Amino acid sequence: MAVVMASYVSFNAVLFFSIYIFGIWFYSHKLKKLPFIGNLTSATLTITPFFAIFLYYKNFETVIFVHAMFLFLIISMRELTKDLENIKGDLLQNYKTIPVVYGEKASKQMLTILAFFTLFPIYLLLYQFEIGYMYFYFYFSTILLLVYLIILWNSKTKIHYLILHNILKFTILAGVFCIVLINVSLVLNRI
Repeated sequence: MAVVMASYVSFNAVLFFSIYIFGIWFYSHKLKKLPFIGNLTSATLTITPFFAIFLYYKNFETVIFVHAMFLFLIISMRELTKDLENIKGDLLQNYKTIPVVYGEKASKQMLTILAFFTLFPIYLLLYQFEIGYMYFYFYFSTILLLVYLIILWNSKTKIHYLILHNILKFTILAGVFCIVLINVSLVLNRI
């Protein structure tokens, strides 16, 4: 259906969605079971539709790529947390996820490193770009990341990992709703 609907937009849209749908299929049948590659592919496939529109309109602003870096890191954390949450099922299905291959402690260390790297785009967005009132979101995200790390290192059961997974999903969802805050200050300055 996506390809049919995209045909009303342009041939490029049909091509994009055809490749994207193939990518999802290829990930779910071949790459999902592989450590690192599966996580990176999943995160990349997740952010691709959000930024395809910017590429379609040839909007190559640096701030968009910094937002993409932030989103990619948060989604990568979510994927790895999901792997921790589903470790027993992955063992039964013989999926070679990062927690299965390297263990929970190594996964927690990787998540801590990813959380640390996430602070870099947050810093850039707060201090190098005009993002309006969205700075509230990034300060709140930093607090959530700290809470996430505290819970992470005390996690031992599936319910703990579910809570962590939900913190990251909430961070992503809040970011989508907070996009409207980017231009609020610019509008107020014009008044």
